Amino acid sequence: MKKAILFSCITVLLVSGCTDYSYDNFSFPEQEEGSLIKTGDLRTGSDYRNMPPVREETLETFASSDGVCVIDKKSDYLDVYLDVKKSGHYRAGEAYCEALMKVMPDFSERMDQFIFDELSASYNNNDYTDFSDAEEIITAYEKNLDEKYLQELKGFCNGIGDASSGIVNDGKLSYEELIALSIADDLIFRWQTGSTLAVCGEKSAMGYPLTVTTFDRLGNDLAQLSGFCTVLHIIDGNDEIIMPTLAGSLSSETMFSSRGLSAAMHQRIMGRNSLSADEAEHSLVFAMRKAMENNNNAEDAAKEIAETESSETANIIFTDREGCVSVGAHHGNNNIRHMDTELFEGIEWAHPDCMCISDSDIIKDTDNSHMISFHTLAGIIKYNIFLDEYEKLTADDMRSLITSDKVNNDNSFSGLRNLYNRELIVFDSSNGSITAAFTGEEGVRDIPDFLEIGDVYDE
Repeated sequence: MKKAILFSCITVLLVSGCTDYSYDNFSFPEQEEGSLIKTGDLRTGSDYRNMPPVREETLETFASSDGVCVIDKKSDYLDVYLDVKKSGHYRAGEAYCEALMKVMPDFSERMDQFIFDELSASYNNNDYTDFSDAEEIITAYEKNLDEKYLQELKGFCNGIGDASSGIVNDGKLSYEELIALSIADDLIFRWQTGSTLAVCGEKSAMGYPLTVTTFDRLGNDLAQLSGFCTVLHIIDGNDEIIMPTLAGSLSSETMFSSRGLSAAMHQRIMGRNSLSADEAEHSLVFAMRKAMENNNNAEDAAKEIAETESSETANIIFTDREGCVSVGAHHGNNNIRHMDTELFEGIEWAHPDCMCISDSDIIKDTDNSHMISFHTLAGIIKYNIFLDEYEKLTADDMRSLITSDKVNNDNSFSGLRNLYNRELIVFDSSNGSITAAFTGEEGVRDIPDFLEIGDVYDE
């Protein structure tokens, strides 16, 4: 053994120390330019303290015959006011359709094509002939919708007039396609990801929670969505729910209430054909809307979601004027996360007054910890870094933070935004203001313009 060790040592000495090597006569071969980028070159330098949000002027106003629905057409979105208290839910849906058809006479044809393309990609791998699975799942979700939401959907469908039936690419919206539009996040359309950051407590300059939400949407369809961008105000007496969504949809993955609550949902992708009609239970987007309508604080809203039977996997965060709480829905294995909830081993979150959620559950000792995505981990790292740069944050700072990095041009999900970013939304619970940057046909911009799209405390 000693001889073997000695021989090995001598060999190393001979190879490494007894020959004088030099690069004096070495010629480097020609090669392509490297892809490494200086860290500083990835930052935008955005500072929204000098870029206040813009309130777009109304270009034209449209209304239903009875005034139940009023639509202000802006340059970048439709501002829709729907008074369900005045008319009841069925007439509200019908009036919405009536007014929308005045704004977009080709709405039914364009939305029919959009939904058809989405369902084709999501359920049958672009087989344009058989949508029986999707139709069965839509019917299963419909059975569990609250009656008032069903009435809104039926009223809207009646407003179309000559509506078709089933999932058919015929240029006419059917009742099933309208449901699909409103529960798009439940049906798991193309990969939708993003994150939400809530800044509370001493980290908030005003002392009230601030949130920023980003939604990315995989697929070359941002241009197809052009013109559908909508801010829907559902007014029920003194209560109002504000939802950035698509035209014709009666739900959203993010919403705000006149009671000072906000909510955002990020769904984990389970893949195509991951649901069956037997598994489809309650729609989480409508459950979220119901929780926002029923509750005055984030804790109770989260508990209501936690008690909802759902076959989906998603994280939902609620904020009120005191703080935030999130709930992870995972095939009925639901759990609530508070600011001090212990996280999965190895995940370091350096800001106790803040919370971020994405498409994965990061609570310690849950059955879902093994499902943490790269996108979630990258977001945690990014938010930790950016939050370190602020002692306290304002709404302007939240807009600067979310646009700190340049858009990832490699289409990856390693940053807070990428080429598929659909919208950025900032909510300030101290004054109720909602601002948003919507992606238009020109594509995602490094430093976008933010618009004033609502105020939950506005009388």
